[in-house]
Amino acid sequence: MKNKTGIILACLAALVTLIGFLFFEIRKVPDVIWLDKNDFEDEEPQGYYVFKESIIRYFEGVDYEISKEFRDTTTTNGLYIHILGNYDDTSMDTLMDLIGKGNDVLLLAKTLPYQLKDTLSMGYSTSYDYQEQFNFNFKNDSLKLDSTIIYRFVDREFQYDQTEAYQLLDPTYNYNDNTILVEANDSLVLLARFQIGEGTLYYHMIPSVFHNHSYRQPQMFDYMERMLSHFDPAYIVFLRTLNGIKPPPAEHPLQFIMSSKPLKTAYFLFVLGLLSYAIFGGKRRQKAIPITDKNENTSLEYIDTVSQLFYQQNKHEKLVAHMRNIFYHKMEQKYFLKKDHPTYVETLAKKSKIPQSDLQYIIDRFRNLEEKYTFREDQLVTLNRRLEQIYQFINQKSNS
Repeated sequence: MKNKTGIILACLAALVTLIGFLFFEIRKVPDVIWLDKNDFEDEEPQGYYVFKESIIRYFEGVDYEISKEFRDTTTTNGLYIHILGNYDDTSMDTLMDLIGKGNDVLLLAKTLPYQLKDTLSMGYSTSYDYQEQFNFNFKNDSLKLDSTIIYRFVDREFQYDQTEAYQLLDPTYNYNDNTILVEANDSLVLLARFQIGEGTLYYHMIPSVFHNHSYRQPQMFDYMERMLSHFDPAYIVFLRTLNGIKPPPAEHPLQFIMSSKPLKTAYFLFVLGLLSYAIFGGKRRQKAIPITDKNENTSLEYIDTVSQLFYQQNKHEKLVAHMRNIFYHKMEQKYFLKKDHPTYVETLAKKSKIPQSDLQYIIDRFRNLEEKYTFREDQLVTLNRRLEQIYQFINQKSNS
């Protein structure tokens, strides 16, 4: 009997080992925290420590500080550097006032906010793309690098050619030769300069090119030096926030366990013991009596549940249909405009002050749904972000 039990245990162990080799891949993963916190002191791959140190060394002898909050100032000829986060509710009027006093601001951002479009009254919009790399170089011949930089995105194991979504400035009008400083992908704009009062705004798209890991591509140091040649500051301020950035999520407990060998070993032994108990000692003499929870189904919880279900099942078209219904309902409630209005986009643009091109983009995606278009995940994310920007813009207009 004992021999039979031993044979069964050995066979089960061999089966578990075989399944592990078939379904799991064992490889060494870099022991780093892959999280973009918009932090100039962060030395992890997606931090901006190397970016900050490069600026300090380039302007050696110039006073600098890292400020956690925006402070009004009457001083001039300063260089303020800020990374515009996803949850940054920075007032563009406050930022423009800072520049107008005679300071330069280098603003790094993934997108071009509606507020900035209104403030500048410029014909700039964003061009969205989803690729493994992009190229860029200075427009001015005196600054142009010998070879165009081909920036390649990396994954969490520092392997190149990782597909990423990014946006670049798309100049609708060519105002003057000094506005565009760095061109990308031949006709788009990575870095632009805008004169505002006595100061200047430098707007740089794709902040990830300044992540710590980006400097593994040698040309990035040359790019940094030539970009910084546009500035001659009396002092430098690294702004972690101008008004408030949502704090990054805390580290998951499992990440902490996996970072320690003893804890990782204990964790796997616990899982193995739990699995063994489930196989050999998990039988019950009597079936457990299930405890039924009280039925709750509010409207918001129902919408969230259905949305998560459609997203997890890759039913993106049904999720887009919900987005469409919500959009038309909100617009009708806010501006008393039905979706079957003959000049719906033009009328809504006049009433809401939202650029007509942005509204047309949303309506075109809804028409794609009616044409049985299949939405990819990145297209769904882009549509959702654009809708959120429109809702935020409307709320800010209502509160002002």
